Amino acid sequence: MEIKRVAIYARVSSKGQEDNTSLADQLKKCEEYAKIREWKVVSCYRDISSGGNMKREGYQSMMANTDKFDAVLVLKLDRIHRNQLNLLEMVTSLQENGKSFVSIQESFDTSTPAGRAMLGFFSTIAQLERETIKERITAGKKAKARTLKAREHVHGAIPTGYKKDWSVDPDIPVHQIFLEFSRGKKLASISRKYGIAYTTVRRMLTNRAYLGELKLYGEIHKDHHKQLVSPVLFGKVQKKMKR
Repeated sequence: MEIKRVAIYARVSSKGQEDNTSLADQLKKCEEYAKIREWKVVSCYRDISSGGNMKREGYQSMMANTDKFDAVLVLKLDRIHRNQLNLLEMVTSLQENGKSFVSIQESFDTSTPAGRAMLGFFSTIAQLERETIKERITAGKKAKARTLKAREHVHGAIPTGYKKDWSVDPDIPVHQIFLEFSRGKKLASISRKYGIAYTTVRRMLTNRAYLGELKLYGEIHKDHHKQLVSPVLFGKVQKKMKR
């Protein structure tokens, strides 16, 4: 795509930034580069903000006015985005609107074959970064479940038969309910006998929490609350539930 009109974007992290990437310096170098390439500078956008902040006023204004230019021009890649995922999303958005992106110091120009090839490389790196982040999150959740009391991270209600502090509720005979069902008593009869809703009884009979376990993030963890049902009895009940 031929570039005729460009929008310059410049950013610094703070007002006190006085190195070679000051706003004035960035704008000057970009204007000089545009002049050499015979591109018309139609707008300049500036931000004093972190490169990780996607809600920058100047940046958002630029992305909302892509119809006014053919390409975005920056001095360095990290002036517009420090995160490769964010950079890739921005360049993809520009391309979808028929626009290009040019970074002077890295010689990155998506209007050229070399620039598009480099974009493919960025895409690969960004995908790797996505997968790495996903793995870190999953590993972190599993580690948390292993190192802390699992019950502190359970979503939803505490199983019937335990109190809020996970001590045993003496008013709910969990073991007896399992025992009676294993011996052939119907769910409806157990529900009437103990005044517990039919659906609640059904949930109880399949809940591994009564084994002193909790299932978190796809793994079974031994917890610190009291076991109310033996594995043998629990197994018998599961077989009956499947019939």
